[in-house]
Amino acid sequence: MNSKSESREKLLNRIKKKNLLWSYSRNVTAYEISDGVLMDTVLRYGDSTDLKMLFECFDREDIYEFWVKKLLPDNRFKKLNFYLARVVFDVNWEEITREKGKWSRLEKFEFLASEHSKSI
Repeated sequence: MNSKSESREKLLNRIKKKNLLWSYSRNVTAYEISDGVLMDTVLRYGDSTDLKMLFECFDREDIYEFWVKKLLPDNRFKKLNFYLARVVFDVNWEEITREKGKWSRLEKFEFLASEHSKSI
């Protein structure tokens, strides 16, 4: 077993003990849980030790990409996203939220353009 596999198993055991994977069987293994579920659970509900262990399991770029695509758009986690941006990923909060706004506006325009083109 390599170090990433061992780290993943330790992380899974840790978050199972905290009952963060309450919707999964207690007997679930580290490879029955998708990378996304593991990252999502730790980023949303884990503590600083869990975060450190997450970075032992996955590359920083993969975690960052997951955060930007999945958690950053969720306005229910503003304080968490601020913490992750400033402390964990060392990203300028104002810049990342400005970019987030651009993405959502672009998506709206694309949606409107596609709807408009259908009605013509």
